[in-house]
Amino acid sequence: MRIAFDDNLGLPVDFADHSKCRLTAFHDLDSMVAALDCRDVDAMFAPAGSLPYVTPGTYVVAQATLGPAQELSLRSMLCVSASSDLGL
Repeated sequence: MRIAFDDNLGLPVDFADHSKCRLTAFHDLDSMVAALDCRDVDAMFAPAGSLPYVTPGTYVVAQATLGPAQELSLRSMLCVSASSDLGL
């Protein structure tokens, strides 16, 4: 699975260590949304403000918020079926 992320948000250092995910950092959100729309990536970790620009038919599977101390207030996990064609 190919996951795009906004490099301003950051991800835990070991995020992809125990999975078959490939991460791609984006600084330009327009480019990241375009990569999702044309299926260059399978999912994205992005600020909520970018969601209105995503093509209809895309699903939000998890939401999380960070507090002033950058603490995770909601843990989430993306799960797909074993027969998925997402490259897992």
